[in-house]
Amino acid sequence: MTLTVAELGVTFLVLFGIFHYLMIFAKTRAVLAFLGAVAVGLTGTVGRIAGNLALWSQHAVGSVTAWAFGSALSAALFIALAVLLAHDLHPRRNASARTGYLALATGILLVAGVSQIPALAPAVNGIRNLLSGLAGFANTL
Repeated sequence: MTLTVAELGVTFLVLFGIFHYLMIFAKTRAVLAFLGAVAVGLTGTVGRIAGNLALWSQHAVGSVTAWAFGSALSAALFIALAVLLAHDLHPRRNASARTGYLALATGILLVAGVSQIPALAPAVNGIRNLLSGLAGFANTL
C-alpha cells in the first residue's frame, strides 16, 4: 500500500484533531494543521467548502478595508493570520488552543490563493513537494 500526499494530509488533520481533543502538543498541532490543510487542498467536499469560505472572507475583508480606508486590501486577513501564527509559534511564546486553528485557516487561505501576494505563489508547490518527499519516505519504510 502506498501513501499519497492527500492521504498524508488527512492523517495530519486526524492527528491534529486527536491532539486537540487531548489538549497536548500545541505547537505540533499547529504544524500538523497547516501541513494537512496544504496537503488536502481544495479537494473533496470539505476542501470545496473551505475554499468557498476563504473566497467569501477575502471579499468581505476587501470590502471592509475599502470602506474604512478607501483602498481594498483583501490580503489583510491572510497577513493578520500569518502574523498571529508566527507570534504563537515563536520559541519564547507558548502556543495556545487557537494556534492550531490559526494554522488551519492560514493553510486554507494559502491554498485557495486569496492572499494575492505573488511571492507566495511558489510556496504551496514547495510545501507540496516537501510532503511528497515525506510520503515517498514513508512508503519506503
